[in-house]
Amino acid sequence: MTGSIQWPPSAAKLPADAPRHVLDEVHAVEKGYPFREFESLAVDLGVTQQRLSSVLRISSSTLARRRGERLTTLESGRVYRLRQLWGAATRVIGDAEDARRWLSAPNDNLGAIPLDLASTEPGVELLLRYLWQVDEGVYL
Repeated sequence: MTGSIQWPPSAAKLPADAPRHVLDEVHAVEKGYPFREFESLAVDLGVTQQRLSSVLRISSSTLARRRGERLTTLESGRVYRLRQLWGAATRVIGDAEDARRWLSAPNDNLGAIPLDLASTEPGVELLLRYLWQVDEGVYL
């Protein structure tokens, strides 16, 4: 494993290459991310916008209204958390393509497809804990 993440996630430091200071991120979420953040995340994860909207629990009609606008604070918060998960997965797994495969494939240890679990906050927490365990070499 290449990176090291800390548990709990709230105690983790931002990576050195993080684009924003944490307070800047708080304000960006409060203001609402521009729609391009959603589009960018779909590309990073290698999923369709429809699949990502399902994971983030944004209906297709709402998604259509958001194009060219800003996401709500709640939607932006979900994008932020999924981006945290993506960052942890790429750091621990070590390769973006392998991280995409891990997120999209059934996982016997988890009993589900990780991206499906990421549709809820407890699911994201479970996945972050799982990645932490993998990174620390904890027997699963």
